[in-house]
Amino acid sequence: MDIKIKKITARETYIVRHPVLRQGRPIDSCYCEGDDDLSTIHLGAVISDEVYGVASFMKIMAPVAFPVHSKTQYQLRCMGVVEKAQGMGIGALIMKKGFQLLQENQIDILWCNARINAVPFYEKLGFSVQGEMFDIPLVGPHYRMWKELKSI
Repeated sequence: MDIKIKKITARETYIVRHPVLRQGRPIDSCYCEGDDDLSTIHLGAVISDEVYGVASFMKIMAPVAFPVHSKTQYQLRCMGVVEKAQGMGIGALIMKKGFQLLQENQIDILWCNARINAVPFYEKLGFSVQGEMFDIPLVGPHYRMWKELKSI
């Protein structure tokens, strides 16, 4: 199976965001503040012209300090893989491409608000939990996680 990880538009992420992250809610709930910023990177995992996974990387400073001093941070938002393709390594491929692009741009830290069931996925990719569990209304319990990116 030929999986291509490529830059896509914010609107193209909705095909995955909606069923995976916003199921049962209106399609406009897929929009994230920062989607249209020029510094935002949207990646999609594409197989035969169909998007199976997405992630958005936005230039947003975390509301907390991390153990490593950082001047440049990006937040991972709206990461998801369609149900029929979960467990195929698509999420890890998207993340590795994101790490590469951020490192090329000298970004120090990538952080995210991880759903509880996604914490093991992020830990396998080198992320650490920062702080206590918290609730995001309409979405559920999360942990803040972060990863130091080594410059290339």
